[in-house]
Parts: sequence; C-alpha cells; structure tokens
Amino acid sequence: MTNRIPEKRVLTLFFTMAVMATVFAGCSKKAGNVKQGLFQVTLTVPAEYVDDSTQEELDEAAEEAGYKSATLNDDGSVTYVMPKAQYKELMVQTRESYDESLSQMIESWDYPNFTNVEHNDDYTGFTITTKSTKMGASEYSSVAPLYDYGWIYGMLSGKEVENIHIEFINADSGEMIGVSDSKDQ
Repeated sequence: MTNRIPEKRVLTLFFTMAVMATVFAGCSKKAGNVKQGLFQVTLTVPAEYVDDSTQEELDEAAEEAGYKSATLNDDGSVTYVMPKAQYKELMVQTRESYDESLSQMIESWDYPNFTNVEHNDDYTGFTITTKSTKMGASEYSSVAPLYDYGWIYGMLSGKEVENIHIEFINADSGEMIGVSDSKDQ
C-alpha cells in the first residue's frame, strides 16, 4: 500500500491557493526557494502564492499532510519543511495531476478541436495540435492554465521561469497557426 503524501485535501487546497494567487497577482513568475538537505526539503512559497491563512491553520494543514512544519513568514511567504521523500512525491503528484488535466483537454467540451497536447519536462514549453486552421476561442482560452502550470511547477522546483512558450499546430497541415509567450503578456 502506497501512502500518498500529502493528503489529497491538502494538496488540492495548496494548488487551489497557488492558482488563484497566480491569477490575482498578475501572473507572477517568482520562484520558490527550495533547499534540499540530506533528509528533508525546505520549500518557501512566495507571498504571491499564499492566501490569508493564519499560522494556526498552517500548523493544522502541515500536521494533516505530515510536514515537519509550515511557518508563516513576516513577508507573507510560507516555509514548509518536509521529508525529502515527501517532496519527491509532491513533485510526482504535481506532474501526474498536470498530465491528467492536459490529457482531458483533448477533444473536451472546452477544447473541442485539440487533438494532442505535449509539454517539456518543466512545463515551460507546450505544443498543442488542433483541428483549427486559425487561432480561435479555445486556443486563446487554453493559454492561462498552461502558464499557471509552468509558473507553479517552477515555484515548487525552485526555478525562476522566464517564459512559458506555447505553439499551436494544425493537425492536418502540420503548420503553426499561432504562438503565445508569457513574457509578451
């Protein structure tokens, strides 16, 4: 039996807060601070990605998730300390969640023309294959969530993201019908 840490509720809460903070912070690209020790990882989440949780709420969530601690810093950031194995599992769960969401985009109600979505290892580059011959509503509406994936993954891995690059390719002709770069937004 595999223990999936952190618990689904805490992970969902964390990513909901991170996505909402990203949207409301004007698409912040600030990296998290990740320090990997021999047995534990310290992850400081920038204030831009944190909601208005109290220290008491953070302590409760950290205990529920099995973190060693969660500290609300004076600048509004939060520092999590967790076992190294738990951090690795957090990164695996993040990738699995993103990959599942991306696969659900294909021919979905929101993105009926998408036939394939590919990405690089750090979610800063995406190629979307679409039946569309020109950029339309579904192509334009896909940009924001993909930017969020790249920025949040960068924050969790401690890498500052300079740009999220998205290419839209027509499925029939193989021609590029559009490009979107977060640095231009």
